[in-house]
Amino acid sequence: MSDLTPGPYRILFASVPVEGHVHPLLPIATELTGRGHRVTWLTGRRFRRTVESTGASFAPLDAAHDPGEAGLLARFPERDRLSGLARLTYDLKHVFIDEIPLQAADLERVAAGFDAHALVADLGFVGAAAFHQRTGLPWATVGITPLVLPSRELPPFGPGLPPLRGPLDRLRAAGILLAQRAMMREVDRHHNRVRGSLGLPPTRDGFFTANLSTQLLLQAGTATLDYPRSDLPAHVHHVGMLFSAGRRSAQPTDWRAVADGRPLLLVTQGTVADRSDELVLPTLRALADEQVFVVAVAPGGLGDLDVPANARVVPYVPYDEVLPYAAAMITNGGYGGVQAALAHGVPLAVAGTSEDKPEVAARVAWCGAGLNLRTATPSEDQLREAVRRLLGEPAFRIGAQRIQADLARHDGPAESAGLIERLARTREPVLRPERMTKRVPS
Repeated sequence: MSDLTPGPYRILFASVPVEGHVHPLLPIATELTGRGHRVTWLTGRRFRRTVESTGASFAPLDAAHDPGEAGLLARFPERDRLSGLARLTYDLKHVFIDEIPLQAADLERVAAGFDAHALVADLGFVGAAAFHQRTGLPWATVGITPLVLPSRELPPFGPGLPPLRGPLDRLRAAGILLAQRAMMREVDRHHNRVRGSLGLPPTRDGFFTANLSTQLLLQAGTATLDYPRSDLPAHVHHVGMLFSAGRRSAQPTDWRAVADGRPLLLVTQGTVADRSDELVLPTLRALADEQVFVVAVAPGGLGDLDVPANARVVPYVPYDEVLPYAAAMITNGGYGGVQAALAHGVPLAVAGTSEDKPEVAARVAWCGAGLNLRTATPSEDQLREAVRRLLGEPAFRIGAQRIQADLARHDGPAESAGLIERLARTREPVLRPERMTKRVPS
């Protein structure tokens, strides 16, 4: 073992300037500063106050793209004309890989004046891998999506396939894997060209594996919300909920009183794929005549729409103010929101096909905590039927409560902070004491 470094520690955080990448790291930073460690956090300028609320010091992105209020994808209008593997290829090359030299430069600029003991970055901040390889600084990745590491026992990550159960499943997975490998050859060539521009050697690891820390991977969620595998690397730790409650309402609404005895349903479109006409509007129309009450979150509003009598549209609501009273949640599959629902034992209908959302939806269905609608634009009939099933079939609530109980066994911020302290102290990989036992939902 190497010489131990005594604390307190200086920890450098880095995250892509998007809510879903920043928010999961907030409770970790708060825990670390509460333990007396210094945290400096590199991200977009619009998150300055959010970062400083944790006790961390803020450092702005300079070389790397900082989209401000425009949104991360606003500078890629051509992306909207693509779909499926073509869009994924575009995203990996231009949204992520092209940022590697710029993110690495920002990290080197901030680190020069901070002398950090360790780096903590969300998995989307892929410049962290290059920075680590150039400097040797111990590095932890925070997994903010379902676990992306490949396994010989699981289907390829991306299309949302369930675990392999028979010959047909394996044949289908093999076909998708071939298509992915063909796509990833182009991505990997681009990745290695960018690495070469930084003086780094080419990597034979795939893009996803190459940009995840092999020293410490803090995976949000629990093993019961993921597919079982016997080859889980020892540096991967499921740490439970990594979720910030967000800003509080100035005057919280008594949602139980507003629902007035009717089952309360929460519908939210998310922060990246945020077109309300895909999910929020169809849900309001589908449930207008049902004996339920709908809380619809639409940050941009719904224009001149006549809101049904059994619904209320809000631009924002903290999850912990409404989920304790919710009977079900309809979502496009943002991983943070899904975890929040499951932490309250709330079953879900998931309608999402972009980013990691197919994988989130597949896991919700696999663990019995809800329904995978397999589309980003469900029909009103699909939504109505899904809600009737979630409310009428107790198995979904039982499945969600099983995940709730497992999440309650973890203290995500405390577990994460303790593991980061071990990384900073030893400068060596932080390994589980024993392999996790496979968990299969009953």
